[in-house]
This record gives sequence, C-alpha cells and structure tokens, in this order.
Amino acid sequence: AGQGATTAGAVGITAGASTTAAGGAVTLTSGAGTSGGLVSLVGAASAAGGGVTLTGGEGTSAAGGALTLTAGQGATSAGTVDITAGANQGGTGGVLTLVGGASTTAAGGAVSISSGTGATDSGSMTIKTPDGGSGGSSGAMVFSTGTSPSGSTGSVSFQSSAATGGAGGEINLFVGAGDTGTGGRVFARAGSSSNGAGGLIKLDGGASTTAAGGAV
Repeated sequence: AGQGATTAGAVGITAGASTTAAGGAVTLTSGAGTSGGLVSLVGAASAAGGGVTLTGGEGTSAAGGALTLTAGQGATSAGTVDITAGANQGGTGGVLTLVGGASTTAAGGAVSISSGTGATDSGSMTIKTPDGGSGGSSGAMVFSTGTSPSGSTGSVSFQSSAATGGAGGEINLFVGAGDTGTGGRVFARAGSSSNGAGGLIKLDGGASTTAAGGAV
C-alpha cells in the first residue's frame, strides 16, 4: 500500500459475496518443501507496536463465525500451539486473557481447557506460576467465582474421576516449605451469612461396598 503524510494506505483482501449461497473463502498457504514454509501475520514495529486481530464474522440471523487455531499433524510428533503475551524490558510483561463471550439475554459463554485424548494415557495438564526472580516471590494463583447481585454465586470443584479397573485418582493439597521463615499454612473456612446459617465444612471418608470405608 502507498505511503501517506498522515495515514498510510491499507491492504484489504476480500472474497466474493453471495446472496444465495456461502461467500467465497480466503486461503493463505505457504509453500511445500523439506520443511513447509511459514505464514506470518506481524504487526509493524512502531512507537506503539501494531496489533494483529483475528475475528470470526458476525452472524446477523444465525451463529457467528468460529475462530479455530489448530496445529498440524505429524508423522513423529504433532505441532504445538503457543500463545504467549509480549515481554517487556522496562515494566510488566503483557497480559494473557481468555474470556468466554458475553450475552445480554442468556448465559455467557464457557471457557473449556482440556488435554488431549490418547490410545493409552490422556495428556496431563499443568497450571502453575513460574519461579520468582532474585529477591522476589513467585506469582500467586487464584481460583475464584464471580459475585451475583440477586442469585447464588458459582461453585469451585476439584474432583478426580472414578476408575473402572484400578484405584480412584487422588487429590493432594500441599503447601510450600519455608527456608528462613515458617512453612506455608492451610486455611479452610466456610462462608458466612447475614441472613441465615453459616456454611458447613465437611470431611467424609470414601464409602466401600466390599471393605472398610475410608478413614478421615
């Protein structure tokens, strides 16, 4: 596109429209080779870097268009999908936010993060904050549901699945050890109420139909 004294010219790629069938597609494909070529979408470097936006189309009378990011299959290992916020040399690093869609008439959209299935074991999932730098602390981790002005708030559940041919999965809660200070503490507190009974804390051992129940 052409340069400009105020704003440079834009580049637009638009497929053909149709009034009776699906609109035309736009496909960007790199060349084949011993290693396939890259397809890069890069915002320009500037005083404030240029952004890159990928947006599914709006549906005026039906569902909106989907946005799908899929890594390629491989003969030895499949490709990875990496989503990384930008680094910053003079301040805080960029934020990575995953938000389900809002709705003004029904429930908001869900956010689902799942590991892959496998022929033997399913993939594992790790959610962690990295180690802290010299003289600092590692990042905190918060699992929290939102407030509600006129109904019940959401629950937080940690649950391992039942097994059909082995032992049920464990849930372990460990706090960190202290080097020069005290070890981490574990707090469990039920919710308070201004108009009713306070919440209950209940610990139950597992039931068994063929042997002793689990101890607490």
